Amino acid sequence: MGWLSPWIAGWLNLKVMLIYTPDSFLLKPGIALMAIGLLLSLGLSAGPLRIGPIGFSLYWLLLGVTCTTLGYSSIQIGLLARVLHGLRPRFVERLQTFVTYDRGMLASAGFMAAGLMLLGHLVYRYLKLGLNLRAISHPAILGLLLVILGFQTFCFTLLMEMAKRVIARSRP
Repeated sequence: MGWLSPWIAGWLNLKVMLIYTPDSFLLKPGIALMAIGLLLSLGLSAGPLRIGPIGFSLYWLLLGVTCTTLGYSSIQIGLLARVLHGLRPRFVERLQTFVTYDRGMLASAGFMAAGLMLLGHLVYRYLKLGLNLRAISHPAILGLLLVILGFQTFCFTLLMEMAKRVIARSRP
């Protein structure tokens, strides 16, 4: 059983590193993932693209949507972790003055409205063509991404508001 001791110590060390340093595995990778995802998603939203011999098609767009969604989630979870830990009080204060309920709800509504407009165009074409689509709609996929980001922004805004109240109650 003594051979397990280094593994247990390593496991506990990993737990502490993951819990107290969201920057290393949430924020920085999240920013990178989201940047790559937005580059692909926005770049391919008008349709397939060729750069020299390399073709970027629907699959690259879907990779971009996935990376953007995962990156945005990682950033939001990392920011919530920083707020809940309170290890950097000045950062938390700046974040809480920037990320307000009103701004979050406006951003959420903006994402949702833009996404629904792109999806509305797809629905219009679908109805006009007799309930039949003849091609993939790249802008509609971007619309779906914007709806996802809008919903995530809505949820993050609510969680930030809840965190503010929990933190305020825990202070003497």
